[in-house]
Amino acid sequence: MNMKKIKIIRSRPLKEEDEVVDQLPQDTAPETQELTFESNPLEFILQKYPSLNETLVQLLTEDFRNYINGVYIMAPKPTIFKVVLHNNRYFYLTYLGKTYQAKVNGKKYYLGQVSELEMATLSIADLLTMGAPPQTAGPEAELTAAPEGGEETPAEEETPAEETPAGGEEELAESKKQKFKSLLLEALNDDLYEEKKLSYDVLSPESKKVAQELIKSLKISQDQIIPASANKIVIYDDNRADLVRKTEALGKYGKRTEANSGNFKYNKTIIIFKPLKTSGEYYELKPQSLGVTTGEFISINQLKKELINGVKNHPKLEDVQKKFILDLVDNKSTLNPDEQQEILSDRKFINEVEKNLGEMIGAIMFAKEVKGTSVMFPPEGNYPLIDYIIKTADGSEIEVSAKKAKGKGNLIKMPNIEKKVKEAGGKIDPKRQEIFDIIRDSSGIEGVFKLAPKYGRKETKDELKKFLKANPGYPKRKQYDGVAKTALERMILKDVNAQVNFNDLFNKYIQVIYVKYGIDEKSLKSYIKIIKEKGFDVYLWTKNSANKDGERIGFQLK
Repeated sequence: MNMKKIKIIRSRPLKEEDEVVDQLPQDTAPETQELTFESNPLEFILQKYPSLNETLVQLLTEDFRNYINGVYIMAPKPTIFKVVLHNNRYFYLTYLGKTYQAKVNGKKYYLGQVSELEMATLSIADLLTMGAPPQTAGPEAELTAAPEGGEETPAEEETPAEETPAGGEEELAESKKQKFKSLLLEALNDDLYEEKKLSYDVLSPESKKVAQELIKSLKISQDQIIPASANKIVIYDDNRADLVRKTEALGKYGKRTEANSGNFKYNKTIIIFKPLKTSGEYYELKPQSLGVTTGEFISINQLKKELINGVKNHPKLEDVQKKFILDLVDNKSTLNPDEQQEILSDRKFINEVEKNLGEMIGAIMFAKEVKGTSVMFPPEGNYPLIDYIIKTADGSEIEVSAKKAKGKGNLIKMPNIEKKVKEAGGKIDPKRQEIFDIIRDSSGIEGVFKLAPKYGRKETKDELKKFLKANPGYPKRKQYDGVAKTALERMILKDVNAQVNFNDLFNKYIQVIYVKYGIDEKSLKSYIKIIKEKGFDVYLWTKNSANKDGERIGFQLK
């Protein structure tokens, strides 16, 4: 198949050693005769991807060209762009079909939602105020420079490919395409390509030696080590925070460069720790991951068909898990005792089914209760607080927020509440507005601390002073005690909740029905609870923990 040759774009004259890679653009506009890649690379790519140009205007104003050094195509499907700023800091934009997702400093923002767009803009502004990252020497050094996480791609691994003229019909040789793709992936942050998991044997002799030392010292198994490259050891363990501390305590591998993941560097070897399943998204059971239609109303029967097809073809699910989920869709149980025990033994799987798959199964069950004919799952982030909308036979629409039947459920983002209040013409008093403003305009690792001077008790303020003394350079310094930080956050939030109440804002302006989905562990069948009445208690809380830090606080509902 002949494909157009799209080059990695830089806002400097092309050099002979510049690589060319096959790309299959998704969001393209017809090419014009007036502009060519050779005459103006940056403008050519902005014309070819019109929504990219619009998005950069949204994030960096009409003058965005003054703030960027170049745009790089990093992956064809979905199309991923790397935008390099004038100080050689960078962020990613992933094309999702109708809008983009931005990834800035490891945090993702869905730009179809106003509040997320604003937060992404602020995060990019923070990048612009920073100096150049270590070991960067301008755009020319992009592929050999160390990314923000401290990882680096050895320059000696680059092997220039022969340049193919833009617009030519000849395909690159398969070996060259694979070589260049590998080079590009090495230049990216590790967490952008979660699926990049290689066999243990790809490790270099030096990295294998380090890996065996870690196996012995940390008392882990070799199966837990899944490399991302020849020099990048990735250790998967749900107790990664403990392993990070133990690795640092060994002394041999230096200080961690990331609070939770570690990111140690020993000679050429990078050591990274990742959770196995604790993220709650390991099995990828959201509508988008299962191929369920979003952004438009579909019949309940179509939802069931798409859900069943998505489960049957899901690569992360084992056969018994697929059988269990398909039983849930039909509200029956055909598992034998051994299969039931296997399902019940994996609490993380059950929790993720209730949390994410529960949206779709809950929608099917709720539609039956209210005589619903169709359902719409909004594109992620587009409808604050709403997980799906049921349309009934008379044409009315019911907005639903899906929750787990057990447990506290997800936090409700503060900007979503603020937006709902203001859309309804409501007003937020200055005291509570100040709290909204502080959290919205601050990063996740320092926002709560800014509430301490006004709302913290003396004991809390004393603890804050101790923390800052024990963690000099916070929050600019990435290495700090995440356990102590989270404990201190919760102390501050308890102080705030004792003085400021948000119940009336929530109960007056949030007009959604809550459908709570759960699995009966005796029958292994689904059930839902429908909550319509008002009178909820809400309070400020954090999802941060020893294994996860940097999240903004939100409202917990009870």
